[in-house]
Amino acid sequence: MQVVRRRRKGRPGVVLLVLGIACALLAPAVHVGAYRIDAWRTEREAMAALAHRPAPALAAEHLLSGGAELPAAPDGLTVVNFWATWCPPCVKEMPILQEFADEHAADPVRMVGATALCNGPPEEELVRIEGFLAERGVTYPSLVSADGDLQKAFHVRSLPTTILLDDGRVVAYRIGIRGARAVLKEAERRLGET
Repeated sequence: MQVVRRRRKGRPGVVLLVLGIACALLAPAVHVGAYRIDAWRTEREAMAALAHRPAPALAAEHLLSGGAELPAAPDGLTVVNFWATWCPPCVKEMPILQEFADEHAADPVRMVGATALCNGPPEEELVRIEGFLAERGVTYPSLVSADGDLQKAFHVRSLPTTILLDDGRVVAYRIGIRGARAVLKEAERRLGET
């Protein structure tokens, strides 16, 4: 007498389903981890290139909200936030940066935004950017680079990026909303020392 074993048909499908669910659940965590590693590496490389020498000039082709009053080589503390209208984290951190600018309006620290023109005629882009900032209540000065030269000068490859200058030298360079908070905290620490 021969015993015939029958294979259960449902098991390979269940295993694949479980693996698919596990991958779907782990993918965001892996993505966030990879982003943080890339951001950390970019921050380190930028600081290595910028630290211990005069910072690039804060110069752009277009100056909004009092940007014309900014010195190209600022003394004291200056927080520079690189952003774009199409960047959701940039938009999310704008209230934090505006609050910092408002709280420290009488202190020896400047808050400066920096962006680049995306597409379309510059006149139309500038009107769009001004409207974008006004809708969000952003009043600190903004520098708008026509060709991204300011971003290149500061080694900005990810947005948002926030940089702290102290007497014309880069002393902090961070990416993301957490990075902006860390830079603002460092600026407040340095303000407390003066």
